Amino acid sequence: MLAIDTRGRGFAMAACVLAGTLALADGDAKERPTDLEWLRAEVGDGALIHHSDGRIYLTELATADSVLVGNGNQPEFSPDGTKFAWIDGTAAKGRLRRGDSTIHVIAENVERLGGVHWLSNTEVAVVLRKEDGEVGEQGSRAEHGLR
Repeated sequence: MLAIDTRGRGFAMAACVLAGTLALADGDAKERPTDLEWLRAEVGDGALIHHSDGRIYLTELATADSVLVGNGNQPEFSPDGTKFAWIDGTAAKGRLRRGDSTIHVIAENVERLGGVHWLSNTEVAVVLRKEDGEVGEQGSRAEHGLR
């Protein structure tokens, strides 16, 4: 999974990345965006948050610096791009994109496959597991705790 903070241009950026993938499949390498400078021009001071091999990585496009955030999967940026959240085992976790890198536990006993979804810049939705290990019938909101 790849989340892109594009400051409101997320759908266009996702379409560009998807188009590049399809162009590669069609053999038309000219349309496939591979240049970091091109990506910076599209998203400005954006960032990429992605997971690989059970770990979360944050890449700031302005510097091309990538840092290991921690274990987990399914990362997602807040709507304003200042925070991100992800699933780590049965916990939803989050932290600020810049500055304080403290990792906060947003919710525990969550269903990993349900992911974490931002409702606003301060609230996320997760699927909680019932005490018997079954998945609850409805998603639950958890106050994020990051300001």
